[in-house]
Amino acid sequence: MSNAPEPDSDTAVEPAFPGPNDAERPKLERTVGDSQCGDPAFGERLSGGEEDADVLVSVGAPAAVAEAGAAPSAGSTPAAPTTSHSAGLTPFERVIPTWTDATVRRAADAIGGPLGRHALVGRSPILTPLRVALLMAILFLIFGWLAKSPCIQQTGGPNGTQVLDSSGNRQWITGCYNDIVPTYQINGLASSDFPYAPHYADDGTALEPIKYPVVVASFMWAVSQATNGYQALADSSGLLPKSLDVAVYFTLGAIALALLYLWAVASTLKISRRRPWDVAIMCLSPLLVVQAFSNWDIIPVALLAAAMLAWSRSRPLVAGVLLGVAIAAKLYPVLLLLALFILCFRAGKLRSWVVTATAAVITFAVINVPVALSYPDAWREFFVANIDRKDGSTSWYSIYSDWSGFNIFNPELATGQAPTALNAVSALLFLAACIGIGWLGLSAARRPRVAQLMFLVVAAFLLTSKLWNPQFSLWLLPLVVLALPRWRIALLWQLSEAAMWFLLMLSYATKGSDGNRYALLPQYPFQVMALIRDVLVIMMVVMVVREILRPASDLVRQAGDDDPTGGVLANAPDTRTMVSLPSMFRGWAARRARAAGARDPLDAEQDFPNSTEPGWDGQTVAVMTAATPEAMGPSMSRGEKFEYVGYEMAPEQNQLTCRYRLDGRDFTEVVVFPGGGDWTHPAVAEAARLVFLLTAVSYYKASAPPIIDLGKTAITDNERAFLYEFFVEGLGEFAFRNNPPLDLSDVRIVAPALERTRPVGFTPRDRTPLLPFGGGVDSIVSVEIIKPLAPGASLFVVNRPGDTFEAIEKPALVTGLPVVRAERLLDEQILRSRELGFFNGHVPVTGIISAIGVMAATLGGHDAVVMSNEWSASVGTVEVDGKSINHQYSKSESFEAGFRSLIADAIGGEPDYFSLLRPYTELWIARNFASLEQYFPTFRSCNRSFHIDKAHRLDHWCGVCDKCCFIDLILSPFVDATVLRRVFDAGHLDRQEPLDNPILLPKFRTLLGLSPDTKPWECVGDIHECQVATRIAVSRPDRAGSPILQALVAEMGEGADEMAPDSLLSPVGRHFIPERYAPADLLR
Repeated sequence: MSNAPEPDSDTAVEPAFPGPNDAERPKLERTVGDSQCGDPAFGERLSGGEEDADVLVSVGAPAAVAEAGAAPSAGSTPAAPTTSHSAGLTPFERVIPTWTDATVRRAADAIGGPLGRHALVGRSPILTPLRVALLMAILFLIFGWLAKSPCIQQTGGPNGTQVLDSSGNRQWITGCYNDIVPTYQINGLASSDFPYAPHYADDGTALEPIKYPVVVASFMWAVSQATNGYQALADSSGLLPKSLDVAVYFTLGAIALALLYLWAVASTLKISRRRPWDVAIMCLSPLLVVQAFSNWDIIPVALLAAAMLAWSRSRPLVAGVLLGVAIAAKLYPVLLLLALFILCFRAGKLRSWVVTATAAVITFAVINVPVALSYPDAWREFFVANIDRKDGSTSWYSIYSDWSGFNIFNPELATGQAPTALNAVSALLFLAACIGIGWLGLSAARRPRVAQLMFLVVAAFLLTSKLWNPQFSLWLLPLVVLALPRWRIALLWQLSEAAMWFLLMLSYATKGSDGNRYALLPQYPFQVMALIRDVLVIMMVVMVVREILRPASDLVRQAGDDDPTGGVLANAPDTRTMVSLPSMFRGWAARRARAAGARDPLDAEQDFPNSTEPGWDGQTVAVMTAATPEAMGPSMSRGEKFEYVGYEMAPEQNQLTCRYRLDGRDFTEVVVFPGGGDWTHPAVAEAARLVFLLTAVSYYKASAPPIIDLGKTAITDNERAFLYEFFVEGLGEFAFRNNPPLDLSDVRIVAPALERTRPVGFTPRDRTPLLPFGGGVDSIVSVEIIKPLAPGASLFVVNRPGDTFEAIEKPALVTGLPVVRAERLLDEQILRSRELGFFNGHVPVTGIISAIGVMAATLGGHDAVVMSNEWSASVGTVEVDGKSINHQYSKSESFEAGFRSLIADAIGGEPDYFSLLRPYTELWIARNFASLEQYFPTFRSCNRSFHIDKAHRLDHWCGVCDKCCFIDLILSPFVDATVLRRVFDAGHLDRQEPLDNPILLPKFRTLLGLSPDTKPWECVGDIHECQVATRIAVSRPDRAGSPILQALVAEMGEGADEMAPDSLLSPVGRHFIPERYAPADLLR
């Protein structure tokens, strides 16, 4: 999918900024209660739309700024800032680890406890996070050098010379063993010759060729030349301490590696943005102490970190160059290209990936080709050695062979013979892991972060590789910081690495006489510790996968950034996705469970209360089945002021970005339009302004303050009156169903006055309307009316990024019309309503989609936006104190008239905006639909066909929701009963046509107004329409014996108000349909 969020807005997630302790937690103005959800707004999905709760789609937008230095209150999240890679962060935008991580908080008790709420954060001009991190890393790098220093201790040798002291198993007992010291001697690095050139011992024996990649070999050679220079200077000056060449070589190499590691720390910290202190995981590192100077692996680690920093700054060319150098130092950095390809493919950013990949290939070639041509045999040695190697002692292959006694991975091999079976098994396992990671990257509801996918790929490589040398674990350090900044698991893993190293070293130590020597420690202890290390890495993999599937639990995204490493990917909409295997399995399991009759069909309704659902346009809405305010949960306080900040059009990205502020908390929404169109046309700017004005309601309702401040955005008197009605009436259901109900009559709109002289004007292409389409009865009828009248007609669909709904797409194919698509990405903070203490509920989303449709029309040259809102959409859902509250306000005639006036004032008479079905009843629409049999196999208005979670999204009618009941009832007078049973898949064991299911009688009674309950908070017809439909249906021979219809007719009784069917099967009421698009019966 798209950037899909957590499907359940009430899912408990770890707050981003839990306070240190109750005594220090300041009280925020709003308390956190249960999410206050609106109703399912599914009805006629895009044709006229539903009044749904918000589209909970993440744009990775910012959270609001916290009070200076204040820790948040219990159960609350302090404000987080705006997200801009170009702007620096203020001190208060940083995540405080002693507030957010339990392990760090407990550790802080030793030095005075967590940061207090009155602390001045980020005010020191000297001890910045970067400098403190570098100091911590330097300290642990010194520990690392001291840990290896026993291996460069010297003792007297023959003829008064000095030699390395390796007595008493020194390198094993102390754990100081490293590859740097022996390779200096084995590979003849003391000479001035290039390392790939042949080297010979003093007796003329050829030395072993170097088995390192070009960059590392060149680095080793440079250190050796620096060693020669140092020794010459020490000899000539007498001022510098003199030591063995190999000891100087090791020390200079350690200094150079330390500088590179500090570069890696700085790069990682700069990527981390809001979480700079996470980098302490790789600074205060037990793994760093034991492995920093075991080999040269810090070189590729630093280069890869720098490449990821360049990518995060949207510099794909620089990233490619650095990545090419990193690959020339060690092959594993090439895995970044795999991770980036998956994400760029999903986001439609392959051009950036191609730039990076091309630069990496060219850089790698520039470094390697001259060496390969000059020293072909020596250059190949690194690759040949890796192919010929057997499994490493810490790999699970080796441990399995030792413990099982079956040496299937390492049979007896001749000299130079590669372990073919082992290589094949390792490669196949890694390939399978990459396929799984790729599937995850393309199918997760929200696109994974770059660091998350890179961590998974590198961890999979290590876990499946035949060789996992202990120093290879350094590769994971920056990736853990960026992908999974959780201290407990990171420390446990690193401690297991350190423990395994010392146990491994002790297994190499021997004791006893020369003729009877044996290991000081058997292999089993280090093998057990190696498996524990593997388990801990697998646990981290599972945690990363979990956070990918449940982005609300991702600590990095909780801080307010979409993807700090993302660069061009950050906040980008998706263009390609896949269905996840877990979703397919859960859907299959759910169908099996229902087929087994696990519960009464009505119990399925309980899946929906307080959960998020997609709306008629494939967007996410909050659903609540109860109709009373008491069901909404504990009350919360209203805010003080909502502000319009501004909007920007980005023609290159076909995006409109709208920015708002609510009591200091910033919100950003992005709407993505189809490519093309003249973004410079004044009509497009005016349409964008309308979108800006109306989308605000999604954020305003988070605390519904009395003041709406438009800042510098001037509005006309007509716009002021319209906005007041849009906010107050459009949020009528939201306010009524709050506990206690909210009174929005005090809303005051503050804005400069605007005097228009004339509209900007717009000349569209004739008869090219856009028809918002949701795949239901209403929009299908509109399409079939329009098609013969408008050869240039197109469907219009607004979805979450990358997501589509079968219930829309299949009927859309039947229409034969082209589809114009837009995507709406809401600020991710709306996903966290409960956590952040927001109100949540029903908003007039059809009004928002109307504005988006008008802007799409101006961009595409369309002459009209044709809605499918029927007459009964203007009928209120409930009346309270003489005031009507309408679930379908933005489908009503009142909204249509007001919005038309806004368009006319700002743009002119075109694009026209009207509802084609305004003068018609649901009965008239149903009768017309009954003749459109080509749509019967595909149309679907069931709520559950639009579930945001694909695992719960049905590919059939559920047969039990209010919408299923209404559609069945309204079609029953005109469609044969056997046909409707086929429509509702009544042949399946777990499904029935609603009118055949006696347990649904209470729902039908509510539809007919026979129940004391209010009309369902759904897009369903008026009670009179339902009563007339019942009387007509029961008179049909195929329905005469229906127990439900008979019971309803009996309850209505003879004395009930019987409207004549003809009165509801003819045009009624006012409409705004222009003559060129008027149905035939309006022209008679």
